[in-house]
Amino acid sequence: MRITIDTDKDIIIVPDNYFEKLATVNKTIEAAGGTAYTPQSYIQKSFDMAISDTDNRLKRKSDVTASRK
Repeated sequence: MRITIDTDKDIIIVPDNYFEKLATVNKTIEAAGGTAYTPQSYIQKSFDMAISDTDNRLKRKSDVTASRK
C-alpha cells in the first residue's frame, strides 16, 4: 500500500481505501492471536523500517517506477 509523506505541507496522504485494507490486515493478525495495528502504528512501523536502512530503502520515484516495468 502506498503512503505519501508530503514534507512541504507536513502531511501524510493515504489511499482512499487505507482503513478498509488495514481492517483486513488486522483481521488476519487477530485471527493468528496478534495485536491489531492502529492506523498510525501501521504507518510508523513501515517508516521505522525504511528509515533504519536508507542505503537500501531510500528510493527515488523514477527508480521505483522503472523497476516495475
